[in-house]
Amino acid sequence: MISIAGLPAEATVVTFQVGDTRFGLDVACVRRMVRLPELSATEEMPPFVVGVFNLQGVVVPVVDLRTRLGHDPVAYGVESSVVVLETSRGPVAVLADSLSGVSLALPLADARESQHELVAGTLQAGDGLLVLLDAEQILPTHLAMPASLGEAARHAVLPDPDAWPQLRERARGYAITEDDRDVGEARGLAVVQIDDELFGFSLEGIREFCGLEPVTPIPCCPPHVRGSMNLRGELVTVMDIRRPLGIAVTPASIDADLIICEIDDLLLGICVSAVIDVHALESSQLLPPPAASMATGAPYLKGEVAFEGMMLTLVDLPALLTEAGLEVDEVVH
Repeated sequence: MISIAGLPAEATVVTFQVGDTRFGLDVACVRRMVRLPELSATEEMPPFVVGVFNLQGVVVPVVDLRTRLGHDPVAYGVESSVVVLETSRGPVAVLADSLSGVSLALPLADARESQHELVAGTLQAGDGLLVLLDAEQILPTHLAMPASLGEAARHAVLPDPDAWPQLRERARGYAITEDDRDVGEARGLAVVQIDDELFGFSLEGIREFCGLEPVTPIPCCPPHVRGSMNLRGELVTVMDIRRPLGIAVTPASIDADLIICEIDDLLLGICVSAVIDVHALESSQLLPPPAASMATGAPYLKGEVAFEGMMLTLVDLPALLTEAGLEVDEVVH
């Protein structure tokens, strides 16, 4: 977990918005981010716990940050999200109006002495600031657990009743699990969309997600090198990995986001259509790679996993860059 005191280096955080405030959490403690499901009332929880939901057989309490920080509750939209964290007390989730993704942030100050116990400090991320939260304080042990006020609070934060059937359907989907599922160590994945297909990349080695800005072409480079982009004063080599993934490049191909990663002292930006989720993958959920990829000899395709009704292909990004002929040492700086 990030501890801001004495941390001079940059840190990777999952960022999200609640009202006008941008928050961040250490990426290491984030298990998954999902759309807001139906929440069930619970007893003997603080009033800021507005309900619980079933995530693959595990009951997860959901905290409204507005109430937790002493503000009045506000209704969330049907497209709001829930950020699920792993803490020493087990999983807990926080409500978010919208998700921003994963960012590289620089600690500016420790805010524990002057602000709420939940606030670990202030970070600089991109061109703005965000509030770093202490995951262990979201549902702390020292708080008294009064008889639940959750039913009233839950209705105060839920979207319009017309949306409740949709929330209920989401809750049913999140609860689905296999009886013999082997609960092992989970790896964090960035789930991205490239054209019409979903792929997962390990969060290890990923520095941040960002939008694709204008790219300057680099002469004499192979087609997969789109060019270079200035990212806060650093030069990023922008790459298209469609060819080794078996995706045809067409005029309809749209790239809106970049996965920024550091490999062999190079700062690379991998073009994707959209960043969808941060997901925890357990080894038991991984299926063998599709037969077509095995036939073509693509060792960087590590397998498939079901994700929200679709199949997601797990990609070893460092292996892809070194084994698929995507030489980056040809880039002219």
